Amino acid sequence: MWFVLGLMSLVVFFSYRLFRKLYWAWGWTDDLGYLKNKGQPYKTRHSSHKETHWFRFAVVCPPGFHFRIKRETKWDRFAKRIGLSIEQQLDDPEFDESLYLVSDDPALAGELSQVAELRQVIKALFRDPNMRTLVCEGRHLVAELKTNAPFAPLEYSTGERGRLIVSALQELALALTWVAEVHGTQRRDSYALRAALLVSLASATLVLGFVEFFRLFQLERGDVMLDAIGLFGLSALAAAVILFLLLGGAAALLRGSSHAHIVMWEVLVSGGLGLLMSTYAVARDINCEWDGEAAKPLMVEVTRKYQGYRRKYGTYYQIYLSPLDSGARLPERLEVSYSVYALAEAGGRLVVHVKAGYLGYRWIGAITRP
Repeated sequence: MWFVLGLMSLVVFFSYRLFRKLYWAWGWTDDLGYLKNKGQPYKTRHSSHKETHWFRFAVVCPPGFHFRIKRETKWDRFAKRIGLSIEQQLDDPEFDESLYLVSDDPALAGELSQVAELRQVIKALFRDPNMRTLVCEGRHLVAELKTNAPFAPLEYSTGERGRLIVSALQELALALTWVAEVHGTQRRDSYALRAALLVSLASATLVLGFVEFFRLFQLERGDVMLDAIGLFGLSALAAAVILFLLLGGAAALLRGSSHAHIVMWEVLVSGGLGLLMSTYAVARDINCEWDGEAAKPLMVEVTRKYQGYRRKYGTYYQIYLSPLDSGARLPERLEVSYSVYALAEAGGRLVVHVKAGYLGYRWIGAITRP
């Protein structure tokens, strides 16, 4: 059951993430309603953790554009040097050397190359040291900033800096509208859809990994895998093979574009972590759900039982066992569900029903009284 639900969840997460990248316009919660700047609506979002603040400002732009502008890094330069990625140049040394344009849309590059005022607006945005990326996906243009300054909310959320950023975004959106009217609204970046598919798959895998991690270690933490380390090793190997194939596929599909190394990095980080968590859950589900062999009952004596509590984990229950069969390979301590914990009595006996596992990794099907 869980195996099928996992596959269905992956499809749902992937479809939703792809929809947001290609078509989403407004979606942030804003208790103040639509904010206005020079009569035009915009959205803003502020989140923080400890002393770090994240800000996003968004305006609507025409559909069909898919690009990202960020500060150029050593990884960007290395990818260009080896021919993995190719960036469109705008004949502006300051822009070309300091910023990286993740787009293969010739109309967009042509507009930026011909209109110096647009490049000046973008360069002005990135003169703010807190500016991270300028992203256009679906039908929205977003400026993303990150800072540790304690006074940042006043400067960005309600201050002059925030208004300047929104004004710059609206000017860029107006230029994109002109490009769409002249060149049409069809997606002109031939690599954009491939990049969106791969990044959406990596993001969906990461979300699924967290969901499966929560299921295993919160909802089903009382279900015991005896050979968990061996199963984790198998799933980690499977995750590495799948990740290698995804990276190879990304390189093959996107080589020669500006997206290649950017997407490969996102697949490596998001997809790698998601695969590491989700493949273990899938392997465990297959090992347990497809196991049709009869369980082997083992008699044990309960030496003691313990109830504890961990922050962010909640209450947990443990029983300490002493197998009566000298050949039984059971751990000294098991974390169990409350129903099993209630059955156990110090000095009493329980029957542990051990199953061989479809993949050959032992697990406990049930724990009962004799």
